[in-house]
Order: sequence, then structure tokens, then C-alpha cells
Amino acid sequence: MPCPPLEVQLGIASLLGALDDRITLLRETNTTLEAIAQALFKSWFIDFDPVRAKAEGRQPEGAIQGCMSAAEGRMPKAAMDATTAALFPDSFEESELGLVPKGWSIGCVGDLANQKKGSVNPLASPEVLFEHYSLPAFDSDQAPVFELGQQIKSNKTPCQMRLCCCRSSIPTYRVYGCQLTMEPMLSAQQSFWLTRRRKVCPKS
Repeated sequence: MPCPPLEVQLGIASLLGALDDRITLLRETNTTLEAIAQALFKSWFIDFDPVRAKAEGRQPEGAIQGCMSAAEGRMPKAAMDATTAALFPDSFEESELGLVPKGWSIGCVGDLANQKKGSVNPLASPEVLFEHYSLPAFDSDQAPVFELGQQIKSNKTPCQMRLCCCRSSIPTYRVYGCQLTMEPMLSAQQSFWLTRRRKVCPKS
């Protein structure tokens, strides 16, 4: 079997090595960003740190994105911007769950969103390009793939919404944060899509 010259082989190896390094870096970045999001969610909506700070007359703190050690779980802090800080109250009130930020209510996802499902056969539109939120694609890169209908061999759930929760074979959920595109969106049949109840979230 003919082989390219050594210089070409070295160039190819160098390029592939650079791509592998880039992929590794992006995966590490995704891990760090996910850790930041989890820490921020806990700080804001479980520990209520911004509310406690305002109740004590202090300026709430916000995360400096990208500066967290995912392994250590530490997140450097800086003063929260005024617009975000204004969204948090400065006191607590009693509830059936204990103290919660004043003005906040207790409810479930069903109070805020409607669950949507459905079924479509992509093979009926073989030349249509679909934005496909498949389970393998999500588990690989947490991103959709773009496939023609003829490449998708099973029925899927049609999507026109921004948030998808997919239940796997074990009792856990994958959550897709979706952006609307020009292509029709599909997801696995295990998925359900959430649409907000407008009377609850009029400004969203």
C-alpha cells in the first residue's frame, strides 16, 4: 500500500494531534461550565445567598464565569451586577418548607410549564434536514446532530420548544437547553418538551 512522504505523514499526525487536544480542551471546558452552573444554582436557589446578603446589608456576590476549579468546587466571587441583584428580595418569609425569599411561591414544574409529546416519522420526509436531539448525540457532546429524514430510522418526538427533558432507562433525566433554528427539531421518543404557561411567566 503506497504511503505519503514522511513529511506529509508528520503533518497529518500534527494536525490530528492538535484536533485531539482541542476536543479534550472543549470537553474539560464543558465540565467546568457545568460545575459552575451547578454551584451557582445551589448558591442562588437552594442556599439563597443573594437574599441573605441583601438582608444583611451586603452586596450580593456573583460567579466569575470560567474561573472555577471543577475538581475543588470553588468559585471565585465578584459583586453581582445591579440588574441581577434587583431580582432577589432582601428578606425571607415563612412557608410550609421553612424560610423562603419573600414573594417567592412554592410549586412544581407543572405549575409553570405544560408537557408536550407527539410522534413523527422522519422517513416520510427523506430530504428534510432535521435538528436531531438523539440520546447518543447528547451523551457524546451534549449537542444535537443534523440529519436527513432518510437517515433517521425510527419515529421521533417533534419539538418546537426550548427545553427538553429526556428520561433514560435508569431513573435520571437528561435536560436539553435548545435554541430555535430554521430546521425542524426532533428528539428521542423518551423525551417530553416543556412550554411555559404564559400567565405564570408573562415576561419570559
